[in-house]
Amino acid sequence: MATYYQALVSADALEQSREIAEEKNKTQASRVTLWQAAGVKRQGELHIQNRSPDPIFNPVLTIVEHEYDARKRRGIRMPINALPPCSHLIFPMTSVLEQGLMPPDHAGNTASWGVVAIRFIDNDGRVWTRSNLELTTGTEVDPILVWGVKSWHERVPGEITLEPKLQPAAGCGEN
Repeated sequence: MATYYQALVSADALEQSREIAEEKNKTQASRVTLWQAAGVKRQGELHIQNRSPDPIFNPVLTIVEHEYDARKRRGIRMPINALPPCSHLIFPMTSVLEQGLMPPDHAGNTASWGVVAIRFIDNDGRVWTRSNLELTTGTEVDPILVWGVKSWHERVPGEITLEPKLQPAAGCGEN
């Protein structure tokens, strides 16, 4: 009977160790957020905040057209420059859409387009995806496909020359 309880205690301790290791791995990634502030007639802003004391590398934005007919839904994958530590970047949505090289007939009101995720690499080389719903690790979930996008523009590093407004991130390094 004692062996059975020892096995239960050991299994519980192992599970607790796994949970602690997973939380430690998420520390930097959980401090990266993005949101889109609404605006009228293409005046919205995209905000990306890195509240970590470490930079994030190879960030790629996923931007999706909010088209009700999924067969017509389009998207953009857009790499941007690495995010410095403790930074809050603000991009005008007009610039984001222009840099995404949208067809002229889709470069209208930004209300029909939304930034739904950012994929990046943390300081330890792990790949993360932050959406407005969750934080996931690995590359098995592609945000552009999750949204049912049928066609998209794949931008490559170096093509994008966005100049964001850079501010210090509030609460940097805090949990």
